[in-house]
Amino acid sequence: MNSLISLSLVLCFAAACQACCTPTQWEGYQPSQAGYSGRHKRGGMKEFASVHYDAVKSRKAIFMTLVTGDKESKFHIIQRYGDDDEEGGKVYIVDLVRDKCWTKRTRKPFRSACIPKGAKAVGSGSLGLASGPGGLKITGYEVEKGTVEALVTVYKIDEETCVPIAETVSGMIKRVGFMSTASFIDITPGIKNETVFDIPKQCEEKLDMSIEAAFERDHFVMTQ
Repeated sequence: MNSLISLSLVLCFAAACQACCTPTQWEGYQPSQAGYSGRHKRGGMKEFASVHYDAVKSRKAIFMTLVTGDKESKFHIIQRYGDDDEEGGKVYIVDLVRDKCWTKRTRKPFRSACIPKGAKAVGSGSLGLASGPGGLKITGYEVEKGTVEALVTVYKIDEETCVPIAETVSGMIKRVGFMSTASFIDITPGIKNETVFDIPKQCEEKLDMSIEAAFERDHFVMTQ
């Protein structure tokens, strides 16, 4: 599980380096699938996640179902920034099946969901009907960092605002080749229920510094 979620694509997300960003608050669903080359023991996995993104208050939340082979796991993951004066934020990971929580401090700043300015526009087209009602104009961007490449497709509301449609990320991490794909559906603006960002009761205890912040999901450009 850590192998998929901790794949790291370190990109330029400072305010001056953004080509377009998602709305500051949105929610939606993100199904994804990943596979590995060679003899990687974990094989592939499928994921379906409910994503909640709030750049106004620097926080993110995910309710995730993860399927590996015949095993299904469920997690609630929260990233919160600005709760104290220390740099970075905290990641809370709740195993909803075992009713167990892990917490981890991360020194990385809150990462806005943006296409970096250095990304290469690789083309545009229509999702659905190319002409007539119902067609959605989309733009594809290619983003590279070291041995990892991402192809991100978005719908641009205007020059500064875009909505994610799909991502494909591929490359090699720690000598393991991988490919992961994700799509974004039923995106709605705003946050309907802010309790999704609350610190779970299972996590109201001392931080566990022994685990990796494996659920920060930095391998995707437009989400967690």
